[in-house]
Amino acid sequence: AHLFPRAAIHAFEPIPANFELLMRNTEGLAKIFPHPFGLGPSDGQFELRIGGASTANQGGYSLFANGSPETKAVATIRDVRGVLAELNVASIDIIKIDTEGAEFSILSAFPNDILKGVSWLYGELHTEHIDEPTDFKVLDLLSPFFYVGVYKPMFKRNYSFDACRKDLHEKFRRFRRRR
Repeated sequence: AHLFPRAAIHAFEPIPANFELLMRNTEGLAKIFPHPFGLGPSDGQFELRIGGASTANQGGYSLFANGSPETKAVATIRDVRGVLAELNVASIDIIKIDTEGAEFSILSAFPNDILKGVSWLYGELHTEHIDEPTDFKVLDLLSPFFYVGVYKPMFKRNYSFDACRKDLHEKFRRFRRRR
């Protein structure tokens, strides 16, 4: 919000306790629009759990985690296409995504013309605590339109990625050289 003061920023958080934190953290920032739901391929209520032994990571809720029952939360997920139409969003400059294994189901639900028009994507891909990881499906989905960089430490199962739209690659490369 500070780097791009004219940008409208939509933040989606389906976990009620985390949404309260998001509201506090964005208070007074007029161009950030928090939404108390997540995005996905369809509307629904889903049970999410924190994966692994630690329940301290409140950002670790996942649709795919086999966490203990005491870590569950019911989350509202809304159809990406419907939400974009409702918000009158026809184009997106940047997507930041870290959805604990749901990255593919969310990104593949975007209308193709909107997804391939995004300038930059970055986020985290998850394989830990997930029976059928989709990290490579995300990379395959993005590869026709984006140059993708992956940053994966050797023994870490979750890892970061950046994706730059192919036609903007040279522009970003020149910018990086000047810095």
